[in-house]
Amino acid sequence: SVVTLANKVRDAYATVTGFRTGPAFDASVIGPRRPGDVAIAVADASYAHDRLGWSAKVSLDQGLAITVRDYLLQEQTA
Repeated sequence: SVVTLANKVRDAYATVTGFRTGPAFDASVIGPRRPGDVAIAVADASYAHDRLGWSAKVSLDQGLAITVRDYLLQEQTA
């Protein structure tokens, strides 16, 4: 399985859009976790693969590029 950190998603989005946000997931900016905060959340697609035969056909970067492109196209026609 692949663990994708929130910062990696943010960086991939910045690459696709050219829009860079601040250090949204920098613990020094946000502060320490509070009691009860989730330390890490993981989604594992192996369940869908094992039971449905599903697997991703595009990478994270490709998927974000397609999503942003389709969103912008939809906005132009709205």
